[in-house]
Amino acid sequence: MNPDPLAILLQTLLLLLLAPLVSGIIKNWKAKLQNRRGPRPWQVYLDLAKFLRKDMVVSENASWLFTFAPYVLFSSALLAGLMVPTLAAPAPLSLFGGALALIGLLALGRFFLALGGLDPASAFGGMGSSRDMTLSAIAEPALMLAIFTVAITAGSNMFLWTSTMILWISCASKTRYSSGRTVRVYGCWTTPT
Repeated sequence: MNPDPLAILLQTLLLLLLAPLVSGIIKNWKAKLQNRRGPRPWQVYLDLAKFLRKDMVVSENASWLFTFAPYVLFSSALLAGLMVPTLAAPAPLSLFGGALALIGLLALGRFFLALGGLDPASAFGGMGSSRDMTLSAIAEPALMLAIFTVAITAGSNMFLWTSTMILWISCASKTRYSSGRTVRVYGCWTTPT
């Protein structure tokens, strides 16, 4: 069961063209719910065109990781989008993994985003990376728990051992990024210093 190359190309184009529109609609509706006017839904396209015309600004303290991180983030998000069926019943990359691979790709992109923010060793990059990792520590376990709950309820035994192992590992070693390049690891039942 080989995926159709045309379906893969169409889904890739659909992801690349509609993702900014979805983001713009979310920003527009969020502003309307707060009784503000907000940006137009297609403002994200204009911002992307403006950012693609600009040159890259790299700190003199940044290493190769800073320039490599956006490409990893873009690739992981695109591959995660190709693992979800949109146009064709079998997703174009469904042969390469299921829910765990999807969550892993999203976590990989978020990890490199945080590393890219920490790499120049600036205070603002450290704060942004810390915020991003805090949000991921809240969102990703909830996403995994929702997927594993549906899988176990459906009678899938494949996820039982995997989910138990991942939940114990995530509970046993949480990672907290400080505002420099250091990483402190602490257990679930201790408080960070």
